[in-house]
Amino acid sequence: MEKEKILMDKLEQIEAQSSTRDLENAELMITTAAAMREDWANMTGAEKKLALRQVIKRIEVYPGKIIVDLFGLKKEITPKIDSGATLLF
Repeated sequence: MEKEKILMDKLEQIEAQSSTRDLENAELMITTAAAMREDWANMTGAEKKLALRQVIKRIEVYPGKIIVDLFGLKKEITPKIDSGATLLF
C-alpha cells in the first residue's frame, strides 16, 4: 500500500509537469507565430527559412494528404485539388 501511494504521488507529479510543459509549448508557439507574422514582409528568404525550421518539426507526405508537425502538434492537411501528381492546398 505504501509503495502504491509513492507511485501514485510520482505519477501525479509527472502529469502536472507534462501539463505545464504543454502549456509552455502552446504559449511559445503563439508568441513565435505572432512574431513571424509581424516580421514576415521584412524578412529575407534565409530568415524565413530559418523561422519556418524553428516552427515546423516535420512534414510527412502521403498520397492525397500531408501531415505537418508544428511544435509537436500534428495537423493532417488534405488538398483542395488533387490532380494526380500535384496536390494544391
